[in-house]
Amino acid sequence: MADFKQRMSPEDGAKAVEKLAADALAGFKADAKKEYAELVKQYEGASATVGVFGMGSVEVSVLSGEVHINPGAKRMGEQRGVGAISPEALVAISEGKMTVLDAFHRGEIVVRAGSEALHEGYDSFLKNSEAALKSNRLQKTLAEFRKMADV
Repeated sequence: MADFKQRMSPEDGAKAVEKLAADALAGFKADAKKEYAELVKQYEGASATVGVFGMGSVEVSVLSGEVHINPGAKRMGEQRGVGAISPEALVAISEGKMTVLDAFHRGEIVVRAGSEALHEGYDSFLKNSEAALKSNRLQKTLAEFRKMADV
């Protein structure tokens, strides 16, 4: 497994991950309306803890037809899983230099969830990755993340 450094204080890291998640969500919602609506329908009533190694984590919940980014891991809805990714893997995957499975096998993505939720999440990732890559807003968020995480 890779050795991950603490990139910022836990408080600053949590705020950075929360802002990153909110910006990415807003970009995806605006630039990929159809895909966003399908994800919301698919995950209604569910939540997951999502983190970036060396930075922090947030709770992401889908309730009443909207995605909510909950700071401080305030859980809303049925917990479907917990996952974290290294900043380097996040950038490499977004640039097409690494696959999710490569990152998982290298220990740069760690996920704890039931088998069904894992397969569903991976399928959703594959299904929506093209829309995410085409989103100008998501690409802007990724560029900001690269600077913030020094990747």
